[in-house]
Order: sequence, then C-alpha cells, then structure tokens
Amino acid sequence: MKKLMLSMTAAVAVAVCSAGQSEQERSWPWSPVGVGIAAPLQIPWTDSDVLGLRFGGFFGLNYRVYGLDLGLVEVAHENFAGLQLSGFSWTSADMWGLQLGSIANVVRGNGVGAQFSLANVIGGDFIGFQSGCVNVGGALAGVQLGVANWDRLASAGVQFAAYNMDLVKFSGLSAGLVNVAESFVGAQFGVINCATSANGVQLGLVNVAERMEGVQIGAANVIATSPLPVMVVANMSF
Repeated sequence: MKKLMLSMTAAVAVAVCSAGQSEQERSWPWSPVGVGIAAPLQIPWTDSDVLGLRFGGFFGLNYRVYGLDLGLVEVAHENFAGLQLSGFSWTSADMWGLQLGSIANVVRGNGVGAQFSLANVIGGDFIGFQSGCVNVGGALAGVQLGVANWDRLASAGVQFAAYNMDLVKFSGLSAGLVNVAESFVGAQFGVINCATSANGVQLGLVNVAERMEGVQIGAANVIATSPLPVMVVANMSF
C-alpha cells in the first residue's frame, strides 16, 4: 500500500507540473481511444485529448478526457466528463459525470454528478452526490454521505456523517454524531450540535448556538444571546 501511495503521489506531481501547457503546443489534438501502460508509455501523448475510451493502465495522463476512463491512476490536465473507474483520479479543472474510485477522487474545479471513493474532494462548486469516508466540497448543492463531511463555502442539501463541518453557511439537514456550522438554516440532528448563527431546529444531547432564531431540544441547550442562555429539555429564541 505504501508503494502504491507513493506511485500515485508521483503521478499527480508530474501532472500538476505540466498542466500549464498551452493549446498551441499540443502535438496530437485528440483521439477516440487512449491506451497505455504508464505515461509517457501511452497513445495518444500526454498533451492530447481522449474523446471516447481511455485505458490508462497503471498511470494515464491526458489533457481532457470525455467518455469511459479506466485505470489505476487517471489524470486529466483539464476537464473530465463521463464515467471514471480508477484507484485514484485527479482532474485539474471541472468534472461532469460519475467517478468510482477505490482510494480518492480529486477535482480542483467545479463538479456536477457523483463521486464514490474513500476520499472525495471538490475544490469549487459541486452539484450532486458524494459518498466516502471523507467528503470535501467547496460549495455543495446536493447530498454528502460519509464518516466526515467538510464544506468550505456556503452549501445546501443533506449531510449524513459522524462529523459534519460547514465553515461558512449550510442550508438544509445535517445529521451526525457531531454537527458544526458557522451558520445554518434548517436542522441539525446529532449528539452534539454547534453553530455560531442558527435559524431552525437543533435536536441532540447538547445543542449550542451563539445566536439563534428557532428551537433547541436536548439534555443541555445553550443560546448565548438569549435571556435564558442555558436550559434543559428545550430552549428557544425568536
């Protein structure tokens, strides 16, 4: 496993270092089929698009990939669209489609579709579904199912995990053992629910909010700016 992870890290490093290549420099614009053992031992070359089927072998590296993508480590300098089956995938720009990976799916740009892997990462906006041990999104509009879900930008939808973290604002339902949000509109269901600003319902063993318009139900309920900041069974502020 250690050797596999080192190989994947090296593959991604090669892809990132060469991602700045301009359109004019590409020697083979596109091919309907891409086949290789490990880049650069592949056809077409690493600066080409594959529009159809890519079988990258141990390491496939191309500019854009649209279609069916199969291999151990699959990398796209720019966009990916279609169905991807891999151990580890890296997309430097945007993704549209379905990614099925055993270790990780990483998209640096925006995404529309679904990701299934141990770790799923979207750098920008994401519309769709993420399922894995760890799911990371920029701005989510959809569903996250995992052990840990983490969103860096304002998001909306449904989260199910042992730990849900929303750094800006979340609108919808967060359900887990621990739910933490800078701001949320909707409902938090868990053992521990925390928010700086809350508008809706917190249901759990311990509920904490600095400011709230709504209801808390649990063994310990804290609304810091309320006239009765600490209550058992229930607390509310409007």
